[in-house]
Amino acid sequence: MTSTGGNQQAESSAVARALIAAWHETSNTPLVGTRKRQINQQQLAVAHGLAAHVHYLAGPALDLLDQGLVLAALPLVRSCFESAITAQWVVQTEDGVQAFVNEDVRQRRSHVRTLEKAMSEVFRDAAPGIERQLIDPLETDATARGFQHLCDDLHPVGADGYATFRMLSQFSHASVVVVDCYLQLHPGPTGLALRGEPDEPNAAAWTSILAATLVWAGRAIDFMDKNHSRRSELRRAASQLGIRSDLQLSASALERQAKGRADARLHAT
Repeated sequence: MTSTGGNQQAESSAVARALIAAWHETSNTPLVGTRKRQINQQQLAVAHGLAAHVHYLAGPALDLLDQGLVLAALPLVRSCFESAITAQWVVQTEDGVQAFVNEDVRQRRSHVRTLEKAMSEVFRDAAPGIERQLIDPLETDATARGFQHLCDDLHPVGADGYATFRMLSQFSHASVVVVDCYLQLHPGPTGLALRGEPDEPNAAAWTSILAATLVWAGRAIDFMDKNHSRRSELRRAASQLGIRSDLQLSASALERQAKGRADARLHAT
């Protein structure tokens, strides 16, 4: 790693660790909504859980990144990235909680179908109990099926955010990308040699991404804080990282919400 990369790694790590410490100091701040943004208990519960999970995972991920164990850290970074973006989406999308719950129910229903086909009697016996816990789909114009939809609904996340998530997924699953980390070119007959330890990805780049997820997760909660207790701190951290602290709904998402409100008024008359 070059000295420049080393400096970037240290700076991003320091920003991230400061954000984690600040989260634990202020996470009990009352959240009541603002004049511009009304919140409900469901939004608060979902956004808080996702944001808290980002801060829970980020510490171990940073420890691994700082040690140069990047490949071990990336599945944690992926989870932080997905949870932070989802928290932003749920807070800003009027019917985002309903879509979030619907997707969870869909996934659980698929799990039930898999359990019913299992060879293990224990698994098959568990299926009816899970089935009874499932609720009917909630009414919503939004969809949380596929992380790409959430990225597309947020600016400036969009395709760039989904591309980042796809790369993190390649490092998190059994993939050719992972296999390549354990191979190296060799002048022998096969042209390859096996590595016992991986060729680690760039720590600085992924530490910066991890720090960004802490900004976005923190800002999701700040949206619901009447006093915006951490807004200035989160903006400073975003400036240090060269990112925007505030993700906003895209034009198409805003248009969808407006149409949903208009349809609801029409049906109410």
